[in-house]
Amino acid sequence: RHKDRPRSVHAAGIMASRRPVVVVGATVADIIARPTGGQLVLGSSSPGQVSLSMGGVGRNIAEGLARLCVGRGGGEVCEGGPKPILVTVVGDDTNGLLATAHAERVGIDTSLFHTATSATPSYVAVMDEGNDLLAAIADFSAIGELAEVTAATRTALRHAPAVVIDANVPLAVLAEIEASIAPVDEGQIVWWEPTSVAKGAVVLDSAVWRRVTHTSPNVAELLAMAHAAESGCRGSGLVDTKAASEHAARHAPALTEAVAAAVAEKDPGRVLQLLQEPLEAVLLSGGPHSNAAAERHAVVTLGEHGVVLASADMSAASVCRAAWCPAWPLAAEPTNATGAGDTLVASVVWQLLSGRSLEHAVAGGTVAAAFAVESLEAVPPSLSAEALSSDAAVAALRVLPLPLRHL
Repeated sequence: RHKDRPRSVHAAGIMASRRPVVVVGATVADIIARPTGGQLVLGSSSPGQVSLSMGGVGRNIAEGLARLCVGRGGGEVCEGGPKPILVTVVGDDTNGLLATAHAERVGIDTSLFHTATSATPSYVAVMDEGNDLLAAIADFSAIGELAEVTAATRTALRHAPAVVIDANVPLAVLAEIEASIAPVDEGQIVWWEPTSVAKGAVVLDSAVWRRVTHTSPNVAELLAMAHAAESGCRGSGLVDTKAASEHAARHAPALTEAVAAAVAEKDPGRVLQLLQEPLEAVLLSGGPHSNAAAERHAVVTLGEHGVVLASADMSAASVCRAAWCPAWPLAAEPTNATGAGDTLVASVVWQLLSGRSLEHAVAGGTVAAAFAVESLEAVPPSLSAEALSSDAAVAALRVLPLPLRHL
């Protein structure tokens, strides 16, 4: 029988205490240049528009939680709730000042921001006249300076109802997080967001992986993590991220196409079959163990094809439930999908802490992701508890449990 201990802890204790969620991850200044009035001329300047916005996976998730938890739109649960704490690093420069000011404005607790000697992490992209990426440069060197977990950070991690970690966090910091989070029997959510194919598998080489209760890969990230899990070198410092990435690059396109075909044929059971092996490899790796989470949940994002969620009972070393949730229909033309996954994670965490089931929370997450796809900003300003609640209830009715005979 599926154990429900973590849900009862969340509903009865965590929301009553109104303790802040902690997000550990990247803050990035996104600079996007688009030509206007004609073709982009290489080797010369071209007239266009340049925009600056604040991004980064960890920062986006924290903003999503802030918009849901700090009274943005009301609601009994979120009214007066604590600001989510973001543990991140910014430079002592203009972008760092802008990132901090923006975070404070949207309701993020910035007390654990670290100041780097390097520049604030930045991503500079040049788009062509068709709005497709022409070239980009990412400078994330400052994230490597997030090397020290302070006493204040350890206290926040210990008492948080949920800790969300993005894969930009250095491996050494993951070890300190594992030593700082709450004891396993307190039902703390520990969420690993893989961030990218190249980075997501790193966690398999950290003791914190045993404590991870939820992870949210896309298909390619799932394949990379599964390859690392099956390599048998967890804890050795030998996780081959290059091999994991190459494995994902070889197999993800065909698997993604097959998943899309199964969804088009209205055969979600086939979707589960297709994802069977990597799901089992990821969900069951690192356990059972005396200091491991009792359950681990994978929320596999499929873009326009919805979300597959699967849960493993770590003590029994078996998958105990699975379901598919279709994508929430868009009310407008898609505008920007860059923050959809981050907004989904924030929404699911918030709903779990509000006492909702994983199926209901993921359904609500697809609604929040649709808001993000329709918005020019990575995290939609329209995101709020009030905006989410009614549609999330409807979306929950569309979740389809999948028969476990496939696994």
